[in-house]
Amino acid sequence: MQTALSDIPVDSTREISGITEDSTVSRRLAALGFRAGAHVRVIGKAPFGDPIVVALEHGRVALRKNEAALILVGDSEHPESQ
Repeated sequence: MQTALSDIPVDSTREISGITEDSTVSRRLAALGFRAGAHVRVIGKAPFGDPIVVALEHGRVALRKNEAALILVGDSEHPESQ
């Protein structure tokens, strides 16, 4: 199963499985390092879930909730965060 990154709880690490659409936003996300196989950790969420701060291998990125919803991740917690 896959879940949108926007639905993942804070302090969870998941493996990215893909991006749901091909658009300018999805190409920008890929350029930032959101690619299949990369691990992403949700660091924090603002009230109402927008924006979302996540950590990738190279650093932290703040995403709008609608941008994070385009990123699909696996349902199981990655061992790094357990």
